[in-house]
Amino acid sequence: MRSKKGKPSKVRKLMVPTKKTTETKVKIRWNKPKRTGSTKLKKYQFRLKAKGGTWKKWKGKTPKKLAVNKKQKKKQKKFKKVYKNLQPGTSYVFQVRAKNKTGNGKGAKNGLKFHTLPECKPDGPDGPDDPDGPVDPDVRPIPSVNYVYTNPNNRDGQWKNLAGELTTVQTTQFIDSIPSVITVKTPDGDGCIAIFDQFDGKPFATAGSGDPIPVNPPDGSKPQQLTIIPWQSSNGGCNINTDFASYDPNIVIAVFVSKRYFSSPPSNATVCKISASDAAAIDNMALTNSGGNQWTKGDCVIDKPRVRPLNGNDMYTGSLFTMATDGKSKELYIELEAGVVLKTPLNAMVSATARGSTPCVVTTKRPITVTGFGRLDSNITRDDYDSQGLKENQTGKYKVDTGQLIVNSSAAREFPIDVSGITISNSPRRNDTAVKLNFAPSCTPDYSTPSQVNYESNRPAKVFDVKRIVWNGESDSYEVGADSYIGNSWILSADDSIKISSTGQTFEDITVIQGGAGGVINIGSYGYNYGTAGSRVDGVYVPRILQNNGKATDPGSSGLIQTLTCPIKNFNKKQQNVTNVSVNDLTLPGLGTKDGNQMNTYSRAFSLGVTGNNAFCIPDGSVATFGDFQFTNVDLYQDPMEGNKSALYDESGTASLLPIRFCNGNDAVCSNPIPGPTAESNRPVAIWPGGTKDSIGYFMCGTDQADLCWTTTDGTEQGPSDQAAKNIEYPSGDWGNKVGFPYGPP
Repeated sequence: MRSKKGKPSKVRKLMVPTKKTTETKVKIRWNKPKRTGSTKLKKYQFRLKAKGGTWKKWKGKTPKKLAVNKKQKKKQKKFKKVYKNLQPGTSYVFQVRAKNKTGNGKGAKNGLKFHTLPECKPDGPDGPDDPDGPVDPDVRPIPSVNYVYTNPNNRDGQWKNLAGELTTVQTTQFIDSIPSVITVKTPDGDGCIAIFDQFDGKPFATAGSGDPIPVNPPDGSKPQQLTIIPWQSSNGGCNINTDFASYDPNIVIAVFVSKRYFSSPPSNATVCKISASDAAAIDNMALTNSGGNQWTKGDCVIDKPRVRPLNGNDMYTGSLFTMATDGKSKELYIELEAGVVLKTPLNAMVSATARGSTPCVVTTKRPITVTGFGRLDSNITRDDYDSQGLKENQTGKYKVDTGQLIVNSSAAREFPIDVSGITISNSPRRNDTAVKLNFAPSCTPDYSTPSQVNYESNRPAKVFDVKRIVWNGESDSYEVGADSYIGNSWILSADDSIKISSTGQTFEDITVIQGGAGGVINIGSYGYNYGTAGSRVDGVYVPRILQNNGKATDPGSSGLIQTLTCPIKNFNKKQQNVTNVSVNDLTLPGLGTKDGNQMNTYSRAFSLGVTGNNAFCIPDGSVATFGDFQFTNVDLYQDPMEGNKSALYDESGTASLLPIRFCNGNDAVCSNPIPGPTAESNRPVAIWPGGTKDSIGYFMCGTDQADLCWTTTDGTEQGPSDQAAKNIEYPSGDWGNKVGFPYGPP
């Protein structure tokens, strides 16, 4: 018998040079074993697996094919192995062992661990042989979750203006291990980037492509978001003030730096921790005719949406029906692991299958947590929508199938529903939103007709660090219950983005990319609205907007901030006064022009009031209250398109009007002194057509206040006297002295 000493020992200096790793390729190096054994080395064997996967069979080649270079070929002390076609942003484990006639040497017990780069691999030099020199390893990004979204069809021109069409969104999310600096790869032909940061603290610095961007790690309560617009240089430099040619209208890049919100599931919870293989099995069960009617894992039960006989009626039910109706009060914890794409909607909706039926949502006693860094993605397309003829009267089945995340909870917590980290993308057109949290009407015990639907589901929900990407119009961002909190969210929507549709809601630190329909902020909501009193929006950045349908002759056209609703009884049969809302710190940059056309286009800054001919109104003779709004620290760095003025309306004849203030202060007319243009707090609404605060701008001004319009220079100069300064129209007889601007009488 040969002894173990006859076999080779372990290879030495096994490593992956950082500079030899890309998104899909890795080069692994090692030195020959210290002991070759009793016979000559025959070959090396190696195997590779994704972290968490299973090992495949050993494979091997003779040493002469593994020489590093010609000089080392004779001695054969150093060897390499190259893997191609790997997955970006993925953890792998590699093992290698030497082999002779006596037998196989040992491989490292746990293997060599390495990560491929995410798809946002930095630009720059590629290693010691690169003429530009080696890269500082700290500049390399760490593993991340990457998605690329494309707009498959733009039939209604919702993402197009004269400067071009927005077709692609690329997102990268760093998790847990936070980089100190990052670089960003720009599309071909775009030599520079412009960076827009929504937070006052400015954790990211503006940089040209390939330059490192410093990152301050988040404190865990507020992740960082970075929205990037690639642009072309006029002369090869990346100084936006001297080298700017034009922006790339086709792409937006979003970067998120996040910490994990739950290190482990809560104790005594029903845990639905969904992996990529789990998501495939769930989708197979829920979206096809195979796989049975339920997917289970431990106590987790996901239903196939289907018809059930409920109290003598055939009702169509959603995927969370079983867990919502089991009567349990322990927490329901759903985690989408990083990289997971789940196409099955998560909802507890119930609806009769008849066309036009009103769906309801089972209200569970459980607290509901939805977290992770995967994404919910719709399997319903625009063609599916059109083929069913569902634009006006959707069937109950369609409403349930397209409700991506719709749940109600009556749990006794500050936030009975908590959603964090995930992405919710590609919602279909459904005439409202596909994300309703403690907002949709609750089912009565007998799941009966719409007249018996209970509308008292209006409870808090929390949405934090969630990405909402909706190319389609007629599918809004979120609807949440009273006293809800939505923070640090990133929204791309071709319809209403921030919807204030209940009392006491808080929206803060939100980035909005807005398409052609709807508005950035919608005060009040058509449909199921529960009033607005005590709600606030604080911190909104709008780096791209493509509203191209606003016309001066259309009083109901969308604006940045709008109230396309009537403050009267609506679908929920309750009085919906639209009052007491504050909006602070909204910024819209002027991105300049491409081929002479504005990159950012918006129809008007404000569209506020009641329009009797508006389709969203249900005139029933009710008397309601409208107003008590305050708008401060709003900076718009270009004029609205076609010179459109903002407007206040009151065509109902029944509304009780309260003051609307475009400045800081509680009185109807704001008082002197006029805030200076560089003030960091308590600024009024200001428009800067020149694109910077160094240019001449003007405060929001009214048509009956022509002698009181002021430019934003030193706060002492009146003018200009042309129509540009008189930028908001309203019937003075209705509003009288109820409209406040950032100045008092001279």
